[in-house]
Amino acid sequence: IVERPVKFAEALKEASLLENAVIPYENEEKTCLKEFIKVAKKGSVGIFIGPEGGFDNSEIEMAVKSGIIP
Repeated sequence: IVERPVKFAEALKEASLLENAVIPYENEEKTCLKEFIKVAKKGSVGIFIGPEGGFDNSEIEMAVKSGIIP
């Protein structure tokens, strides 16, 4: 299901209800999508789709603090 666009803080709250959440980040060096798929739990998956130009560092930091994998 593709949900309606929401503010970033609301998306973080909604993602906390999912079994898995990932936020694509071009500067991520530890985890790739393949690794995320390997460690993902069975169940729901949330994928953050950001603005053109990508997420900024503060958004990535907030996402990681919320348990979302970059």
